[in-house]
Amino acid sequence: MNTITIDSNIYQSVENYAKLHNISVNDVIERGVSLLLGKVLAPKNTDVKETTGFKEALAYVRTLKAQNGKPVPENENGLEALTDLKYKL
Repeated sequence: MNTITIDSNIYQSVENYAKLHNISVNDVIERGVSLLLGKVLAPKNTDVKETTGFKEALAYVRTLKAQNGKPVPENENGLEALTDLKYKL
């Protein structure tokens, strides 16, 4: 087991967080360091649109279909908005 030195104010915050979420101080520190390393070591130029998660989510969204709906106007001056206003739809 290795030892690290933490500022007392940071330790107090970690201790409060651990109590609030009913986990150990050790778990909070380990998870925090893991998150930090994940962000620091992650590739910097990764385009979100190229990730597998984004592609899977987009594929799912494309399968969704609305039924018995009406078009949503792009803006308040769009054709659908003017039609709704004219015919009080």
